[in-house]
Order: sequence, then C-alpha cells, then structure tokens
Amino acid sequence: MMNSRMIEEGEGVRAARARCRSHWRTAMLSILAAVGVALIMLLGKTGPGHLQPIYAIATVAAMAIVLPLAIYFNNRTKDELDRLNALKANSFGFYVAVLGGWSWLVLANGGLVPPPNMLALVLATSLLTMARYLMLKMGR
Repeated sequence: MMNSRMIEEGEGVRAARARCRSHWRTAMLSILAAVGVALIMLLGKTGPGHLQPIYAIATVAAMAIVLPLAIYFNNRTKDELDRLNALKANSFGFYVAVLGGWSWLVLANGGLVPPPNMLALVLATSLLTMARYLMLKMGR
C-alpha cells in the first residue's frame, strides 16, 4: 500500500536525496580525515620540516584508509553524467600534474625557477581539478 509521501516523491527524488546524503557523508569524512592528518602532523613535529617516523607512518596509513573510503562513498550514488564529469575533471587534473611537474622540473634544471615543491604541485592540481569539475557541473 502506498502512502501520500510515496506518491508525491518519485524514484528520481529519492535518488537525488540519497546522492545528497552521500556527498555530505563524503565531505564530512574528508574534513575529519584532513583534521586528523593535520593533528597527527602537528603532534609529530620535532622541528621545522621534521616529522617523527611513527607520526609519518600514521599519517600515510590514515590517508591510505580514508581516501579509498571517501572515493567509494562518493562514487556509490553517481549517475552516468556525474561519472563522466568526474572522469573529465580527473583527466584534466592528471594533465595539469604531469605537464606542471615536468615543466617545473625542466625549468629548475635550467636554473630558471627553484626546485619543484610537491605540496604546491598537489594543491594546484587538486584545486584545478575541483574547479574543472564544478565548471562541468554548471554546464561549461
């Protein structure tokens, strides 16, 4: 027997709500992971640029556990168009990382720029990948 709520809400509405819950779950998991990694790195600092080995291992282990979980929860409710947008954005991010990393390395070997900074490259790649995904979501 169907109630009035089931009649008013179709399968598409329920799928959209499930997708929204999944995105929030992924966002919260990612934020908690980032805070956890930051805390581990702050607690393990012994000086500028130095991290105790046990804290370095804990940080890598936390990222190795949380990142696949976040990807799983995020991909679980995506439709075909969203998967295509994610594939395009991730491909764009890959190209940025490869071209940017190699260009920076070659220019550094030529003495034109300082040596490559991994953090700067990863942050730039991540931000540009997210920006491209949002552009694709908006239809551009």
